[in-house]
Amino acid sequence: MSESIDDGSFRGRLSLRTNTITLVSSLFSAPFLLGLIASVILAVWCAWKIYLMHALEYTSDLLVHVQKARSYLYGYPLLYDNFYGPHPYHNTFTQLLFAPFTHLYGAIGLFVPTTLIYALSIYLIISLASRLEVERRWTLYVVSIVLILGPIGFWMFDDPVYGWHPEPLVFPLGIFFALSLVTRKRVVSILMAMLVALTHEGGPILAWSIQTMYELIVNRSRFFSARKAYLMRLGTILIFWALLFVIGVIVQRTWDPAGAGRFDQVINLIRQDYQAVLMGLLVILGRLALLLTACCFIGFFVGLQFKEMFITILCVLPLVAVGIFGSLAYSADLIGNFHNIFWPSRFAFVWGAVISGLIISVSSSTSFSPQPLLGLRLILLCVVSLPAQFYWLKEYRDYDLFERFERPFDEKSMAAKFRDDELALVECLGDSIPNRVPILVTAVLRGAFHSHFLIGGNKDNPYRSEPQIYICEFLVRDPYDRECQEQQLHSIEELGYRKREVYGIRVSYTRDARKLVKACMPGKKQGAAHN
Repeated sequence: MSESIDDGSFRGRLSLRTNTITLVSSLFSAPFLLGLIASVILAVWCAWKIYLMHALEYTSDLLVHVQKARSYLYGYPLLYDNFYGPHPYHNTFTQLLFAPFTHLYGAIGLFVPTTLIYALSIYLIISLASRLEVERRWTLYVVSIVLILGPIGFWMFDDPVYGWHPEPLVFPLGIFFALSLVTRKRVVSILMAMLVALTHEGGPILAWSIQTMYELIVNRSRFFSARKAYLMRLGTILIFWALLFVIGVIVQRTWDPAGAGRFDQVINLIRQDYQAVLMGLLVILGRLALLLTACCFIGFFVGLQFKEMFITILCVLPLVAVGIFGSLAYSADLIGNFHNIFWPSRFAFVWGAVISGLIISVSSSTSFSPQPLLGLRLILLCVVSLPAQFYWLKEYRDYDLFERFERPFDEKSMAAKFRDDELALVECLGDSIPNRVPILVTAVLRGAFHSHFLIGGNKDNPYRSEPQIYICEFLVRDPYDRECQEQQLHSIEELGYRKREVYGIRVSYTRDARKLVKACMPGKKQGAAHN
């Protein structure tokens, strides 16, 4: 009997030890460690975005999209905002899913869900890779994660100046679509494709690009075994997504007269200044070709064939054409235009398609041929790719990742241009004013009021409420900030608004908002000027 007890005790200890070893080994496995590293990186990204917003580095469009996401919860039309009115510039319907988060947390309700979407894309790539043979597995780990979480990935996530746009969501959503095609999850792939298409009127082109890449890379052999059916399938895919794109453009032009005007504006610009457009186009295409060539080199370096790279680039070209056409709405000078194809909102389409092509090729291509010393090649790829991305951003986007992380502490930062008493006033007003009180805030200070019911200067907006409080930075420390011109301020005061100032910040308010403003005003000894 004692021997039986001892034997059972021994087996119990052995089982516990085995389970412990299994647990420890799984915790230190490659998928877990990669997932942990990716999670830490994304958490830092998200925290830094929030910090940059409170450091006044984001303006305008971030707050526009907070309002667009949640407008229908407050009884306004879909995609309505107080700045531009009831007609959206783009068919960005996917952002409506962020409504509960923006209602509760303002702009943070955009940042955190976007971070989780990025994290899910990384997790699904790691999950797919862990089921592949070792060469494909590590190639997919390195190629996808370095390109998603590298400097270019952060730059798109950062979206300098503006802070957030819905268009870069096509980047992770496109990856979801590619992964669902590779894993042959039909229902999921349909859902992901629709999300891509509903994120922007150009979304159907990205969905076509990814699905066509999949067909040409994975199912290319059908061209020889069932050519007619295969060509009909490719044609059906093209017609379906082209039709959806045309419908989206019609909806956008009908819904938003200003958007239609942009289309006509681009056509007229090409006619009037075609030489400037052509010269700028050649430079931009040259820079883009350099980047795409580098992506092809990555593919060749790890064992992909020329056919896969050629197919990927071929399917990216329509996205390039649409992106360049859209950038002409801002200027014929494509080289110096901030909103050219190397703007995160446009570049996300191209970059998402390239990475989707690499994922499809590495995970499913029958012609993938692991190269000698693959481990050393992947290490070299990381060592070369990351500095190359830094260089590309610095050279062509004037974006320094290290400077961006130092920005809130830099003397050149926007917050550093304000005095402590000004910042204290802004912070107090942001905390004390109820979110539904209509206020107009100069663009440079909007980050402190990201949850509020902000009003734009467009008085033609039929849903516009008159602001109860104007918060204006009248020294114009941001040269692009024109919300508080002197003429506008005088007209406000003539309408009976009272006024108080703290150095360069002027707060004009109605009688109903008097207590809210007074509670945040410093005493005379602190330098406040009173009216």
